[in-house]
Amino acid sequence: MNSSNSLNRSNVLKRAFIILIFLFFLGQTTSSKAADSDEGLYPVLKLDRLIEIALKENHDLLMARSGIDISEYRIPQAGTLPDPMVMIGYENEGWSGYTYGEMPGARWVFSVSQTFPWPGKLSTKEMVLKKESESFKSTYERIRLNVIEELKIKYYELLFAYKSLDAIAEKIKLLERLEEIAGSRYSFGMAPLSEVIMAQTERYMAMEQEIMQRQRIKALEAMINALTGREPSSPLGIPEERFTEKGLDGADLFEIAMDSPDIKEIKNLIEAREYKFKGAGLEFYPDLTLSAQVSLKPEPYEDMWMLSLSFNIPLFYRTKQKNMVLETRAEMEEAQHRLEALKQMLRANIIDTLSMLRASEELIGLYRDAFIPKAEQALEASLSAYRTGKIELTQVIKAANSLVDYRLNYWRQVIEREKAFARLERLTGGRI
Repeated sequence: MNSSNSLNRSNVLKRAFIILIFLFFLGQTTSSKAADSDEGLYPVLKLDRLIEIALKENHDLLMARSGIDISEYRIPQAGTLPDPMVMIGYENEGWSGYTYGEMPGARWVFSVSQTFPWPGKLSTKEMVLKKESESFKSTYERIRLNVIEELKIKYYELLFAYKSLDAIAEKIKLLERLEEIAGSRYSFGMAPLSEVIMAQTERYMAMEQEIMQRQRIKALEAMINALTGREPSSPLGIPEERFTEKGLDGADLFEIAMDSPDIKEIKNLIEAREYKFKGAGLEFYPDLTLSAQVSLKPEPYEDMWMLSLSFNIPLFYRTKQKNMVLETRAEMEEAQHRLEALKQMLRANIIDTLSMLRASEELIGLYRDAFIPKAEQALEASLSAYRTGKIELTQVIKAANSLVDYRLNYWRQVIEREKAFARLERLTGGRI
């Protein structure tokens, strides 16, 4: 009995040991996969890695891919003949009972029929769906570019949020120095207590801005995670300072934009509606149904067979087929107007984005070469003058705020320039 119990315990321990080993390796595999999926996201957040993850995991893109598959599955359905019809029947003679073999008119009937649409109808429907499928592919490209653009915009907004946080942190350190200087001057009777309180108040206001900026960072991280198909609370690092160096010549952008997915999507839709218009004209012609029938009769009577051809008559063409043609023609014209409106909108957006890009480049140089150096000199001069009691604290705080504002405006224009590049890349189909 004891040996049996010890044997059972030994088996249980072996199984538990095997399960633990399996769970250990499973955890290692899962953690390695998680590490692979998060590679390049922290401590330095890389834009290329974000885009790579988004193109694989973004749900809008996954839905668009499914839409392409759905459209391709419909094409062979449209070009296939209708299902044949099989009929099994029995004709009885008289009401007294089952008379097959007793009465000459009693018989079993079997028939097969197949409908053949008028030549060109099936191929036209198939071409309509092929063009719609190509339109879905252009839609996918448009969504892909939109996702990349939105991801780049949020990425650079996150970078600006961190730059703002750095500027606020420098401002807090400066205000702490001012508070110490004001306290020292107050202790020697060289400044009123109000200046100490003023420096403290400014520092508290800067700390409030710091808290709001951290909240802004969390919101941007959640948006970026949503675009990449990750959990909103997943960790992200600090974006690297990656900026576009090359300039742009706007002369060729309009021509490039005319080959963008937005334009291709509408052009494929127009071609699909042209085939649909052609198919509507074919609806004036009848569909043909070929039937073969065999009648089995008892001996001594001969079996019978029959071939028949039937077709529908478009008798109500004035209210049906004619209006179908008018409907498809109107759809075709509507798509043409949509294409022209899209071309005009693309041109206007390119002009607007280019003007914003050029303005940002000019302002970047102005802030970097003029405003920021002058503000730094003014702040140093104000600090020296305040230490000696030549100016009041309000002038020093004004100089500090001006320097912070100029630095933030510089980074804001750098970010606006990158966002303009992202918009132009989307407008031109990713070809710049």
